[in-house]
Amino acid sequence: MTPVQLLWTKPFDHNNDKFESCIYMFLSALMIKKVYGEVHIMTDYYGKELIRQLELPYDVIYSELGQMDEVTTFVDAKILGYKMLADLLPNYLYLDYDIFITKPIKERDIIVQCDEGLNSHPYCLYHYFKDKGVKFYYEYADEDLRFLNMGLFRCTDRNIIYDYYDAYFSTIYQNQHLDFDEYTMAQLTMFLEQTYVLKTVQKHNKTDQIYEYYPRTKSTYNDYMYTNSDHRLDKIIKKYVGNTSSLDHGFYVAPSDINNIDKTGYTHLMHYKRMKEISLDVMEYAFKNYPKEFANLMTNMKYIC
Repeated sequence: MTPVQLLWTKPFDHNNDKFESCIYMFLSALMIKKVYGEVHIMTDYYGKELIRQLELPYDVIYSELGQMDEVTTFVDAKILGYKMLADLLPNYLYLDYDIFITKPIKERDIIVQCDEGLNSHPYCLYHYFKDKGVKFYYEYADEDLRFLNMGLFRCTDRNIIYDYYDAYFSTIYQNQHLDFDEYTMAQLTMFLEQTYVLKTVQKHNKTDQIYEYYPRTKSTYNDYMYTNSDHRLDKIIKKYVGNTSSLDHGFYVAPSDINNIDKTGYTHLMHYKRMKEISLDVMEYAFKNYPKEFANLMTNMKYIC
């Protein structure tokens, strides 16, 4: 398996995440490279220049995302990237750039981080978007309303990837007339990303082949609690969760504490990266374990941030 990451830089133009994101990429790439000996990245034209300026440790850079003007969300970029990589690098293992590893991922034909289970999050989003008039490519049974966490992803069956791509973008284009704001669109694309992969694998009769690398049954060893609240999402869930009593109301908790990576071998910051103490922990870990490389990164960062 060849590890590969994706970087879509459009959000860097209007938010303050560039500094932290570049540090995450730096550390993630170094740690992946230590395990696998190499790491690739797919990005856009600005991302390619950013990687060059910061001297980030990627061995191969694909800039195909720069050719696609219709990419408007990070999920768009990811699913487009999966399709391109199916042709460019069929043996790829995709990892989000806020994932840090210390040991190899077991090789399987279909890999996800985990099945997050039948819980209130996908259930409530589904009914919310149905009420908003969204037309879905797939029909859902209640047991399908579960998220497959895509922080980690691999699928060697090109037909599954192509069908996943077609289902996702067909849904996006079919519902363009609804003209959702940026927040609502982000929720919709995330819902499609994490449920359509399950539906597409079901279509190909391969659900029994899905390998969960870090399932919910594993301990996460997080020494801190997530303190930020998404008030708009909380409001949606509060409204729709009362429609059923058979759901797990809890959210999936990833192993997000890099200080405990010796116990897990795997850290995925996920939404925890919104917390300032998390980014500080990552910077401290990077400085402690890669002092010369981190110092060089900080020197280069002043030219781009």
